[in-house]
Amino acid sequence: MIDTELTITDTTVEVHATREIPMTLTSLIGIEHANLDATAEVTRGNPGEDGLSKVEIALVLDTTGSMSGTKITALKNAAHSMKNIVFGADNATNEDVKMAIVPFSTAVNVGSSNNNATWLDTTGLSSYSRANFSQSAGLRHNMWAWNAIGRTWPGCVEMRAGTLATDDTAPSIGTPATLFTPMFAPDEPSTNYSCGSGSCSYLNSYMSDLHVSGDSHQTRQRRTNKYVTTNTIDTSSGRGPDYNCKMAPIVPLTSVKANITAGINALNAAGSTIISEGAAWGWRVLSPTAPFAEGSAYDSEWAKILVIMTDGENDLSSNSSFNGSPYTTVGYLAQNRLGSTSASGGESVLNTRLATTCTNAKATGITVYTIGFQIPSNTVRTLLQNCATDPTKFIEAPSEAELIEAFEIIGNDLADMYLSR
Repeated sequence: MIDTELTITDTTVEVHATREIPMTLTSLIGIEHANLDATAEVTRGNPGEDGLSKVEIALVLDTTGSMSGTKITALKNAAHSMKNIVFGADNATNEDVKMAIVPFSTAVNVGSSNNNATWLDTTGLSSYSRANFSQSAGLRHNMWAWNAIGRTWPGCVEMRAGTLATDDTAPSIGTPATLFTPMFAPDEPSTNYSCGSGSCSYLNSYMSDLHVSGDSHQTRQRRTNKYVTTNTIDTSSGRGPDYNCKMAPIVPLTSVKANITAGINALNAAGSTIISEGAAWGWRVLSPTAPFAEGSAYDSEWAKILVIMTDGENDLSSNSSFNGSPYTTVGYLAQNRLGSTSASGGESVLNTRLATTCTNAKATGITVYTIGFQIPSNTVRTLLQNCATDPTKFIEAPSEAELIEAFEIIGNDLADMYLSR
């Protein structure tokens, strides 16, 4: 019979085995048994130790309004727990680990410090940048509007068109469609304007339209003379040019744990859900191409891990205004950027874009984990299952405790993939 003793710590697993062996020959001189002892130890090293592969991890985190209250607290605790597992609980830095935080809701915030980046459309080259303004007084575009009202662009961007929404094609000034358009939510007509015999839904009227009598709703909204520093902006009830841009910014890949800690602590819940855009930006922070430059080359010694967590499904709302919807990363529904002007049709396109983004990311060698937290339907469940690299990498978490456990499972899974000896 073998007696075993197992000792597990945060960094090692030690097995000590003892077996009593009968001694036939030495029994003649009174030695009837001998003990055989063996000890084996495995160190649970942080990825990259002892020259093994290193790891880049992007956490794509749902921070929509439905995540408010105890749910966002649980998400923060879960992300902190995973961070400590992969970095090492006592390590301030780990040069063999890079992690990024990508919060998403109705858009993704790439960081206001990128306001002069060459990959951002700051001069109105893209048609998307000019879509919400009259051009009668000269070139008018989203970044022009931020400058005209004397405010700083807060960092959110619109979704690129077509296949560019689901890949990591590097932006180029020579191809304006590849650039990222800074979001600017237009001032909509006042909420008391009538629409024929009924009324229209304008959720984001935040300044005087400075209109001429008889102007249509479209003309009132597209007027550019109102965007001046002397026109008072009402930001009550979430209104303003930053409408639907209330989420925390991306934290790019970093080996400094404090940067990740700060990014997790900054998470806040607001807005509705566009998972496909979060997934696309999660891939882009891992990509070696612009807009973010921290990602290593594909097929290098760095493993690339994409973790996508959501508690909902792609969600677009519609209204009775000429815009057809609130302003989001896909503009207005009436602009038909998704090939549909209805909320349900647009959501179907976003589901397809999520699936395509996952497929494209996996084709580059990225490993994708997905977490469904109290998910509301089989539609999103199937999307997340298919998005994951394999069935073992989809985790459903019906409770807050299980959400934390899901992140710990993934963190330990990654740690176990990189045993040091």
